[in-house]
Amino acid sequence: MEPALLEGARVRHVPVEQLETRLAVLRGGRARREDDLADLPLRVVPLPNGRYEVADGFKRFERWRAEGLCEVPVVVEAPRTRAETRVLLLRANAPPRTLSHFAS
Repeated sequence: MEPALLEGARVRHVPVEQLETRLAVLRGGRARREDDLADLPLRVVPLPNGRYEVADGFKRFERWRAEGLCEVPVVVEAPRTRAETRVLLLRANAPPRTLSHFAS
């Protein structure tokens, strides 16, 4: 896990109206994993206007909104520039690394 997420990370519930998904177009199209694991909170970055930009969890957010939830669980990351938020999004949505016997 990233140290920034471990240090002082706290889950809070935020109204869906305070969340923006302008960066959703940058995320990959991986299919949702079907398993028995609990849903993780969204990772969001605070914006100067008092709202939050979603950096990870777009599909969960859309599903929860479609289910009619008024508030969703989030972990608020440290404030970042728009470019840093894009890097966070790309890192959070990178395909998982796997080891195989073909690795050099």
